[in-house]
Amino acid sequence: MSNDIARAATAHLGQAFENYDIEQDADYITNPNAGFATVKMSTDGFFVISIGDQNLPPVEDLYFVVVSIFGSRALFTEEGDKPVCSTPFLPPTKSAKKDWEGVWRNEDISPGFDISQVEDYPNILCRRCPWARFGSDERWCDENGGSGGRGPACKEKRFLYGYVVKQTSEHQGIPLYERVNDTIHRLILPATSIKTVEGMVVKAKSGGVPLPAAAFRLQANVMSSGSMKWSVLKADIKGFIGQETWPHVLEARQFITDAIASFGQADEEPYGSTQTEPSDDEPVGEPAYPGDDGTGF
Repeated sequence: MSNDIARAATAHLGQAFENYDIEQDADYITNPNAGFATVKMSTDGFFVISIGDQNLPPVEDLYFVVVSIFGSRALFTEEGDKPVCSTPFLPPTKSAKKDWEGVWRNEDISPGFDISQVEDYPNILCRRCPWARFGSDERWCDENGGSGGRGPACKEKRFLYGYVVKQTSEHQGIPLYERVNDTIHRLILPATSIKTVEGMVVKAKSGGVPLPAAAFRLQANVMSSGSMKWSVLKADIKGFIGQETWPHVLEARQFITDAIASFGQADEEPYGSTQTEPSDDEPVGEPAYPGDDGTGF
């Protein structure tokens, strides 16, 4: 819900509406990720934001503050619509990744390797699984269909949770950004953008700014190989967030951590779902959110 709708509803319904705990409505959402706006890169170099089943017009640049980062791994066959093995949504820190663990669902699918012999099967530590190793994709695809690459058969993803922001002022010549609205966004990224995410952390740290306070300009750089096209994230730090947004960032950080940790279910979305096809809509300069023009959803 946009800030405009919230203000108008509060003004109309008065104190009774203002005192309503809107967070209790979240209990009806069984998958917490469904409560966030989804952002994906398109294969023609734009960002597409979805709120529920409604897609906003694509944007070329996205100004974003990262509140939290999560990751996952999943292994699919060419024809399978459910993963053979996958992890829940987990923190991708160096210390946490040592304990990343997936659940193997079909012991008959593991060419040339008896996966059931792995310690703690069907729970598989990713660092012990042969299909998480670099170079395993080609062998996996030889047996299970598809065209294997040079990377691991079990693909990683990254999920950046945060706010879309816009510049509102400057402080000592540095741009200050505030959140556009109170919607938490979930940017879904393929493994090819993991280095960019790590680079964002480095850029914030080297500038002496906490990652959740750094405002980034995000772009989707189109790459190609033969007939294949995909987008890789590009991120440049442009400034930092203002005093109005910072308390909301801290609150959202805790909310996201609690919501994802309590969910605990495995990621079952195919790796191909990390990007979307080109949209027929004309790109716009910045996200045009439902309700921001007073028309509502």
